[in-house]
Amino acid sequence: MATSSPPEQEPSKDLLPQNARRYLVRCRRKRSNTGDVIVAQLIQNLCAREHLEVEKVTHIGTSITEGYLHIIFDYSNPGHKVPTINAYKGKKMRRIFITPEMTTYINSRVDNWIRLHKTQGIGFPIKDEVL
Repeated sequence: MATSSPPEQEPSKDLLPQNARRYLVRCRRKRSNTGDVIVAQLIQNLCAREHLEVEKVTHIGTSITEGYLHIIFDYSNPGHKVPTINAYKGKKMRRIFITPEMTTYINSRVDNWIRLHKTQGIGFPIKDEVL
């Protein structure tokens, strides 16, 4: 009788801190909004909207492209092991859908940032600029 190996599983929700989440905020980039102040303001706005405690936020990184800012942060997740991403768009923080492929890409990018943080001592938040 042939046996197959069990499929890879997402981390058990029991192993994650209660309320652990990963967030993506995507907004149009303007010359005036690439600074740390606007990024911090967007994170605070989302925390207020979602009733999150700002003290539990770890801003992991910001990706800056020609047209957009992509801000990624974890909430109540010191081990950075969140399988899903809550995504929002624009200053109004409209909830958006992201595909499983996009989730995989974002999580792999975050894993790379965390690896840089641990192995090379680069502090959070990490900033990627692709202009």
